[in-house]
Amino acid sequence: MRSVIGAKPLQVQFRLPIEWFERRHVGDILSRFQSIGLIKELLTQGAVAALTDEADVKS
Repeated sequence: MRSVIGAKPLQVQFRLPIEWFERRHVGDILSRFQSIGLIKELLTQGAVAALTDEADVKS
């Protein structure tokens, strides 16, 4: 699931023209990649928590 969540934003960034990267600071680009990682983590942990909560309710 993690690879599916992060694949699309990463693919979009890899298709950006080189000029996009040249106009930005390295720190900004790294921050963007780190944000994708944080969102992936939040979504995967949230999905696991939701499934766990649902299983507890049904028990």
